[in-house]
Amino acid sequence: MELATSEVKSHIHLIRGLHVMMDSDLAVLFQTKTKALNQTVSRNNERFPEDFSFPLTREEYETLRSQIVTLRNLAHGQHRKYLPRVFTEHAVLILSSILNTDRAIQVSIASARAFTQLRSQKDSSNHVHSLQVNALLGKIDKIDLKLEHTISELRVLTKQSKEPINQATPQISEIAYCKGGHSDEHQVKRIYSIQSAVAKKFGINASDLSSAKREQRIVLPRQITIYLIRKHLGISFKEIGQVFGGRNHATLIHAVERISTKIKLNQAIGSTVVEVERSLGFESN
Repeated sequence: MELATSEVKSHIHLIRGLHVMMDSDLAVLFQTKTKALNQTVSRNNERFPEDFSFPLTREEYETLRSQIVTLRNLAHGQHRKYLPRVFTEHAVLILSSILNTDRAIQVSIASARAFTQLRSQKDSSNHVHSLQVNALLGKIDKIDLKLEHTISELRVLTKQSKEPINQATPQISEIAYCKGGHSDEHQVKRIYSIQSAVAKKFGINASDLSSAKREQRIVLPRQITIYLIRKHLGISFKEIGQVFGGRNHATLIHAVERISTKIKLNQAIGSTVVEVERSLGFESN
């Protein structure tokens, strides 16, 4: 009986921005054991480069487990000695050709259809998302322009009254800083304090957070830093982008949303964020 596309599709997950399948799920589909499947991969290691197949980190595995909840009744996957290996579409097709059984042919055909359907859905979703993001960025630019005009007027008024802007209007002082007024040096120190606290927690250099490095050990702390600055200092994404090497609105918004989600799904990350907040004297609500 032909393998249903929907059955394969239910085993595809999004990891590191890639659609992948877990070794234990593939073992069930290929009607073999997970250990035997991974041994086959080891014997043909040169055919599975890291962008085709890779082991999950502990954090990724725990997040995936929380999303799947029951691991689809795969009892043999619940108490694994080693972290799972995942496979992209190309890796699944290569594995099917290596196994070269009638069942492998079925898996190859069904997986090709499943991945194609997901790509089609993603392209459609990305188009809609792009339109929504562009519309929101347009609104942000208009808000920024209005703020600039407001701050300019405030500077004129406070200059006439000979009263510093940060004393006359404390609520506006942070915005004035973000727009280039640099009227609140304390804000600079608060940004640096957050960067230093996060860097210390993860054992990295604070300068790495603003660099172009994309290693996971840097990306996660960087996203947490962006999240904390946005949450506790209320700085605009435009100014945060300047602090972090000119990153754009979409990247920063993604960082904030990603950490907000991780805090809910991953207890370890949630605890880490709370610890950093407490070390800085912030409320962790």
